[in-house]
Amino acid sequence: MRIVVAALKDTSLDQVRRLVFAARRAGAERISLWKFSVTGDCFRRLPVDDIKVISPEGMELPEDYLYTVRLLYEEELPEAVLFPSDALGDGIAVRLAYRTRAVCALKLTGLDPVQEGFRAVRRVYGCHMSAEYVLKTPCVCSLALEMWRPETGEGRPLVLTFPSCLQANRWYEDYREVRRDQEEKLTDYPVVLVAGRGMGGRGAVETLERLGRYLKAGVGGTRPVVQNGWLPREKLVGLSGAQIAPQLCIAFGVSGCPAFMKGVEKSGKVIAVNRDPGAPIFRYSDVGIVGDCRAVLEELLGLAEAEAAGE
Repeated sequence: MRIVVAALKDTSLDQVRRLVFAARRAGAERISLWKFSVTGDCFRRLPVDDIKVISPEGMELPEDYLYTVRLLYEEELPEAVLFPSDALGDGIAVRLAYRTRAVCALKLTGLDPVQEGFRAVRRVYGCHMSAEYVLKTPCVCSLALEMWRPETGEGRPLVLTFPSCLQANRWYEDYREVRRDQEEKLTDYPVVLVAGRGMGGRGAVETLERLGRYLKAGVGGTRPVVQNGWLPREKLVGLSGAQIAPQLCIAFGVSGCPAFMKGVEKSGKVIAVNRDPGAPIFRYSDVGIVGDCRAVLEELLGLAEAEAAGE
């Protein structure tokens, strides 16, 4: 079985040794290293069979690496390719798997050989549980390297130079990095407002965010809200997101499925607003309001604006 490990532009020697250890554990009989760096002689003593050295000049985004890694993949046709799990490694893994029709799995914490291919383990539900999968070969994976110990052996691999081929499909014209200001986590707020599917759209959620600013409250959302892009992923409340314990939680248009209720069960008080009198959330709420959550939200926002204006 041939397994490839990839050392990207900023991958350290320790991280590569962890990838090599994972490849050995996965049953590799032959290990190749794709090394996107022209420096670092210490890599030449790794316990691998061969190293292909590629200049990373001009490679910044996953799309920049894609053409070269696909050529390498099609030349070697390994059973598995292992990348470090970060924004760059995950991005390349997904793109390479899609274009080569390979199986893809990200952020793995375990990888063992089985008859069908590999038994893979990864963390799920906000890292509260682990799930096992069977991956058929060929597969492209990224590994959560903090969960692997480094390989300590030494070797004398064959070192080859491979020209980088910067022929990425430029589906973008330009890009810029945007960093969000550091903000409090949902778990830090004494009051949290939660948007559910019943809010109906991004516009209503923006109104809820306005109310949150007046009340100095955190704003979160259920899984449908996050999946629709009305709020970012870090605002998810529930078993697979933030599990909050505010003094007061007000849920707008939330049905109250068990996974969500697990995320708010430690709240001091829960107020629910839903037009369906039979919504499960009312069974867990201290106060229930049967009505249009958007109408209630507009009324609360008007009161908050009036108070802020001193009326």
